[in-house]
Parts: sequence; C-alpha cells; structure tokens
Amino acid sequence: QSEKVFRFLMTTATDRSLDADIRQHAILAMSMFDRDDELLKVLAQFTENNENPELQEAALMALARMENPKADQILRDMINQDDLADDIKAQVLFALGSHGKVSVDFLKEFYTDIGPESQELKRQVWHLLSMHKDKEGALGVMLDFARAEKDPEMKRDMVFWLGQFDDPRAADFLVEILEGKD
Repeated sequence: QSEKVFRFLMTTATDRSLDADIRQHAILAMSMFDRDDELLKVLAQFTENNENPELQEAALMALARMENPKADQILRDMINQDDLADDIKAQVLFALGSHGKVSVDFLKEFYTDIGPESQELKRQVWHLLSMHKDKEGALGVMLDFARAEKDPEMKRDMVFWLGQFDDPRAADFLVEILEGKD
C-alpha cells in the first residue's frame, strides 16, 4: 500500500502540468517515506532546477529532513554555487545546519566570504552559530563577527543572537555595547 502512495506522490511531484502548490506538498510528503535512493534523485533534480522557487524550497526542506550523507552532499554542492541567490543559499545553509553537519570553522569561513549586501546570509550564519553544539567555539566566532561588524543595524541585530548564549563573555560584550565601548 505504501508503495502505491509513494509512486502517486512521485508522479504528482514530477508532473509539470500540475499546480506548483500540489507538487510542493507531494515533495514534502515523499520525504516522510524511507525511500532515500529514489527520493534523492528527484530532490536533486528540483534543487538543480530553479525555475520554481517554491518547489526548490520544498526539495530543500525534504533534504533537511533526511539523515543521509548523500543529502548532505547535495546541499554542500549547492552552497558552493556562485550563481545561487542569497535567499536560496540561506535555506541551503539552514538545511545543512539542521543536520548539525556544519562546523564552526565552516560557518566562519562561509561568513568571511559573504559580501556586505548579503544580510540575510549573515543572519542565517548567526542563527546557526547560536544553535551550534560547540557553544564555546561558536560564541568566540560570533564575538569576532560582532566586533568587526560596521553596519549599526546589523550589529544591533547581532545582539539578539549573542543573547542566546548563556556565557559571561556574551554578557560582557553586550555591556560593552551599552557603554559605547564597541
């Protein structure tokens, strides 16, 4: 019975004549099945084809749900595409982060390569650092980023993410900001 349901969802997801909303729901529903090999092929197609951002986003969410090294590799390949829009890169980064598959060093390097106009990506890195299992390393990197940030609005936003750390170093930095030392 589940085979029929999976095949129906697969057919629905890949049928270009159907409404994108229906296809999006089919993609997400397929991710509930333990059919990684077949699913990865279809999801990879949706991530490569950016004709419809909603379908691409659904594929990214489905990949984020999967605990599979091949899914992680698809996401890593995507994050390194120079022509990928910042909003999609932010989603890819979140999907990778949801698996706990990004190191603090990776996030630091990624952040360093982000241009000043890519504020959404910066915020996504802050979010992932605030949730990272390596709290000490993540906080150290966040403090470095906060001290280097020149945009007052971005620095103000960063205060929220620093507040997520229960660490005296974060509190000391927040006091520095309030006292105008930073």
